[in-house]
Amino acid sequence: MESFYSTLKTEYVSQHHFKDDECLNQGIYGEIYCWYNHVRPHSFNGGKAPATKRTSYS
Repeated sequence: MESFYSTLKTEYVSQHHFKDDECLNQGIYGEIYCWYNHVRPHSFNGGKAPATKRTSYS
C-alpha cells in the first residue's frame, strides 16, 4: 500500500496544481480508477496493469 501512495504522490499529485480539494479528489479518482488500474504496468503483475491481470484469472 505504501508503494501505491508513493507512486500517486510522485507521478500525479506533485506534477499537477489543483484549485481546490474537489478538483484534487476528482483528479485522484481518475488517476486511480482509470490510469493506475487499467493502464500502468506493475512489476508485481508481470508487467501487466491490475485490471488486465485480474481478467486473466477468469
